[in-house]
Amino acid sequence: MAYLTSLPVREGLSKVSGYYAISLLFTIFGIIVAASFRGRLPSSSAASEAKTSTPATVLLLFGFCVALVIVKLSAAGGLFYIIGNIASRAELLAGTGVYDIFLTPAIFLTILHATRVHSQRRMRLILLIFIVSSLFVLLAVFGGRKIPIFILLFAWIAYQKYVRKIPLISLTSVGLTALIVIFFSAMLEWRVNNQTGSAGDFKAGAVSTIANLSYLDTYLFITDYFDNHPKWQGSSFKDLIARFMIPGPYGNPPLDEGVYIRTLAEGYHVVPSLPFSLMYPSSWPPESYGNGYANFGLIGALLFSAIRGIVIGTGFAIARSHGFGPKSFFLALTTAFNFHFTNLRLTQLAMVLCGFVVIILIERLGARIARMRIR
Repeated sequence: MAYLTSLPVREGLSKVSGYYAISLLFTIFGIIVAASFRGRLPSSSAASEAKTSTPATVLLLFGFCVALVIVKLSAAGGLFYIIGNIASRAELLAGTGVYDIFLTPAIFLTILHATRVHSQRRMRLILLIFIVSSLFVLLAVFGGRKIPIFILLFAWIAYQKYVRKIPLISLTSVGLTALIVIFFSAMLEWRVNNQTGSAGDFKAGAVSTIANLSYLDTYLFITDYFDNHPKWQGSSFKDLIARFMIPGPYGNPPLDEGVYIRTLAEGYHVVPSLPFSLMYPSSWPPESYGNGYANFGLIGALLFSAIRGIVIGTGFAIARSHGFGPKSFFLALTTAFNFHFTNLRLTQLAMVLCGFVVIILIERLGARIARMRIR
């Protein structure tokens, strides 16, 4: 990692680790302050959300997920074509992001509703495991790692909340951790092998796997680079507005600030807002810490981290006021796992919320079917 910093690697790592540790404290402080909000919504609101957890809702949402996966697979060339060309998954899946707007909330709400129905003794454990496993496999065939892993984490958290507590040191928790690590490593190895056409070096693969577990290398580069170069002073947020304007001769700027970071790391001098077509076609997402540091230095990193904590804490405060119903719990978990104060994450959250509105209609249909059966 010597090329990432002008400082000796050990000195650079110590500096970044210290800064990032402080930023985490600001995030935690923001969570605690926002989550302590004791505002209560009318009890009827929580009761109304609870009524949407029915077997009909689970079946409708699960069927919706399967249908969207089939459509997405077809648009990308088919299951076997994707498996055979997994190294080119970014190109194959280009243009299919519109399906994810609806698929992402549908997947996680299916898991939350299925777990809550199981807690009400209307669904057998084997059926719950089948639903979670099926969703895991369906999303894993696209070659991604984040969503399949989040499926397992959502299921584990939902079971803890709705059914019973699972000790951290238990066969279930250890088995889940092992499955996540094996899947993460195997998926990365599969994609690398498919790209090179041969099995990679075990040591190099292990180092690559460890490097992919964190953003430390990205943060190391950002901290050092913007300590020695002018900061963006908030100009990166202009890209959000520019995306909705008529593109110039070279197109619009990237929605992901990470494209600037990766281009800078490649040795090119770029600043917002430059067209995406003039930059390196890859990304090192800066997340809240990196985006804050790139714009305003350490003060920005701490401020953006605190904002992230406030948003996460607010999400859980709202979920608590709704009795941790599936919809509010989904929003809380989504912000906790995915939210960062960057253009990319803000846009992704907005897209998920758009799909979320459609999923609510499916939930209400499931609840109505359940009421008709009761009558």
